[in-house]
Amino acid sequence: MRKLSWFMSACLLATSMTASAFDEDTVPARPGAEKEAPVKELILGDPAPAISIAEWTKGTPVEKFSPDTVYVVEFWATWCGPCRSSMPHMSQLQKEYGDKVRFIGVSDEDAETVGKFMESEAQGGKTWNEIISYTIALDKEEATNTAYMRAAGQGGIPTAFVVGRSGKVEWIGHPMGIDEPLQLIVEGKYDLAKARADFIAERERQKALQETIPKLQKALATEDYDTAIELADSLVKRFPDQPQLQGIKFQVVIRTGRRDAILAQANKMVEVFKDDGPMLNQVAWILATGAPKEATDLDLALKIAQRSSEMQEGKDASTLDTIARIYFLQENLEEAVAWQERAVKADPGVEELRETLKEYKTALERKNAPASDDRKEKE
Repeated sequence: MRKLSWFMSACLLATSMTASAFDEDTVPARPGAEKEAPVKELILGDPAPAISIAEWTKGTPVEKFSPDTVYVVEFWATWCGPCRSSMPHMSQLQKEYGDKVRFIGVSDEDAETVGKFMESEAQGGKTWNEIISYTIALDKEEATNTAYMRAAGQGGIPTAFVVGRSGKVEWIGHPMGIDEPLQLIVEGKYDLAKARADFIAERERQKALQETIPKLQKALATEDYDTAIELADSLVKRFPDQPQLQGIKFQVVIRTGRRDAILAQANKMVEVFKDDGPMLNQVAWILATGAPKEATDLDLALKIAQRSSEMQEGKDASTLDTIARIYFLQENLEEAVAWQERAVKADPGVEELRETLKEYKTALERKNAPASDDRKEKE
């Protein structure tokens, strides 16, 4: 139940700053791929590379992309759970679009492995061969994977590439998020120029983070806080449209123990995330528990946490837990117990909440316990 470290969350952004709702539903395509030799970059709006196929396992072969058809080239593997989960959805889309769109699932596994998978039971007593309604192909010596996945900097599967009638790559992403862009592409309403510009800007942000985060970590490890703050500021100023980066700076100033900087950044976080209840809860928790006692402001933390709780209608156990903790740190044990009881009631299945409640009740009992006989005699 303890709140996630802002810095750890922010560091994850170095891998992908545009984490979508589907990012948790991908797995690494090939361990160690990041050590391979660089290839020619592929970005949205570039001509789609030819696909090099060793064997067509299911469906009609696609020798080349036709200007009359939209293609979806999706990379998957038999061992990939998220890939299997997305297959029924892609099969349904293939049925809906018919000849307008050709879905092609490309695996770099061998024919025997894929063949066994296709004949294995999927769901409802049906095999994968019966479930899948689109073309399945085997990559030729990973040539297609290299031309698409590696060239586009994609490290997880499933990943889909939409090739428009223009013959260009027009969209890249998780198959479960393909519906809207695919519809726009098929209808000729997709703004490829904007998508390309956004894609390029995003890659620049990722590169900047990948260069800066290690330096920032080193500065913190050596307690070179001036440099750490300077690096965090450089990211915030360079990418003002990425509010998550404020979280990096917040964690950095927390580490410095500098009260003025901590409170200034806490107020900045409140300003940036004023409409985000869960995020305000994170801010309150870190302000209350992450900074040295002399460098924090528990009254401010409480105000932020209470605002967060109001925004969530007092139903979020994590936020109620934060409020209780702040009262505990303020030695207001009666309020700490009362708010922790609300947290337990909001989410009774969390053992840690119940254990924390016991801790607060024990502290309150000790506070209210009468003086011992020995103490009375001494008095």
